[in-house]
Amino acid sequence: MNSRHTSIAMFATSLVAALALSACNRHNDTETAGQKLDRNVAEARQEGQDAKQSAQQMGQEAKTNMEQGANKAGDDLNDAAITTAVKAKLAADSQLSALDIQVKTDHGDVQLTGTAPSDAARAHATTLASTVNGVQAVQNHLLLEADKH
Repeated sequence: MNSRHTSIAMFATSLVAALALSACNRHNDTETAGQKLDRNVAEARQEGQDAKQSAQQMGQEAKTNMEQGANKAGDDLNDAAITTAVKAKLAADSQLSALDIQVKTDHGDVQLTGTAPSDAARAHATTLASTVNGVQAVQNHLLLEADKH
């Protein structure tokens, strides 16, 4: 409703301006006052339509930008939830030390870095991480504790 009042106000302002300018416009002296009025009203309508189209386009662009921002925020929150869930599984496992394993998540891709006590524990960390809802892939860069020293 407010948009309609704004459009009407814009149209009325444009009409008044067009009428005022038509009094000064001497480029076609054969035009009657009615013809000038009709021409100016048509021009004002066109300007109003152009303004409406421009406002609609700006509104669509704003909507698109907001959706993209919301999607990015949702991805970041989802990645944080995945990272937290993977860390919780690692911490609950007796074979692994969550303190020795760092977890990073980007768009559902989990990266494990740090150390594991054995090859079996290293493989087990991949299995645990891959069972978390939302995980797309697991990149296991864990080093064996024996190799680190």
